[in-house]
Amino acid sequence: MSSEPPLIVSPNQPTAKVTPPGAVWSLVFGILSLFCLWILGSIPAIILGAISIKKAKANPETVGGEGLALAGIITGSIGVFTGLVAVGIMASIAMPAYNVAKDRADETMAMQSVREVALATINYSTSQPDGKFPETLNELIPEFIADESKLSIPKKDGTTSPILYRKVDFRGGAEEPMLLVKLRGSNNYLIGYSDGSVQKSTTPLDPALLEAFEP
Repeated sequence: MSSEPPLIVSPNQPTAKVTPPGAVWSLVFGILSLFCLWILGSIPAIILGAISIKKAKANPETVGGEGLALAGIITGSIGVFTGLVAVGIMASIAMPAYNVAKDRADETMAMQSVREVALATINYSTSQPDGKFPETLNELIPEFIADESKLSIPKKDGTTSPILYRKVDFRGGAEEPMLLVKLRGSNNYLIGYSDGSVQKSTTPLDPALLEAFEP
């Protein structure tokens, strides 16, 4: 009965290199950064890849995984670019919607301010024996309006638009334009009426009506 010759291992035979877990995770994070994690995956991919390559170079005989680590760094770097592009696309989509929402919010606040002044003017009228409205809005301060800042609307550029006033001789049943604020756009106005209501106008106003408001 024949037997196989014993396996002779050469003392110079190279031993298998150990692949650091960081090299594997570098590639995993790098791949994920291309599809979903973007920058959140790119940063650990690049860091783990760099550390793994440093370990491999420090112990070239026993530590491997340089290829995995390099692939992780490359995919992670691409993931950074992909993430920046995605963020830019989302920002370009979101900004117009944000601006529209911001304009609507500013317009709503402006309408509330005009309504507050209109109601203060009506309260002034009811406090007068003859029921007349004030000559100017300054007569509302401080009894009916806290301070002069309430008589203007803040704008985006840091300035303000004054609330213009047109005196109504007496308060009757009919609505009469009493307050006016210029909004963005050539024909956009907020109009406060003598009954306390506020409406937005997007059509050109009668020039005679515009001239009736105090400058």
